Amino acid sequence: MKILIVEDEESCSILVRRFLAPLATSVHYTDKLSEALSLCAKLQFDLIVLDLILRDSGAEKTIGSIPIMVGFQKKVGVVVMSGAVPEHEYREMAMKAGANAYVPKGVDFGADALYVAVAAATWQHGNGDPASRIEHQTELLQRVAKA
Repeated sequence: MKILIVEDEESCSILVRRFLAPLATSVHYTDKLSEALSLCAKLQFDLIVLDLILRDSGAEKTIGSIPIMVGFQKKVGVVVMSGAVPEHEYREMAMKAGANAYVPKGVDFGADALYVAVAAATWQHGNGDPASRIEHQTELLQRVAKA
């Protein structure tokens, strides 16, 4: 799986990269929205993990860029992460813009929440069969367990 991680908090970036390493064939990382847009224009990704609020953009600008990033890709899952409040409003805005999953950062942030979001995001651009979703989640978890 080719993954783009867009995160400007170093500690969170390290965690996300570590959590997703068993699933990745390649990982590209940036801490800037402008660079993420440029990478999406040049490369194809299977998954984009996007922090909602970055140093070079606020929440609204980041959310507005989701359709642009998705438009450059053939099939891509988008997971938005954020510690922003009010969470429910940002979650709804991100999902309407084309995100497939939303992971709140905070006390409950961890590998399990991220894996569930990644499984949901990457399955949604598959065939949509509920049985395939279970197979997909099982395959992802087996890859993580082997690492």
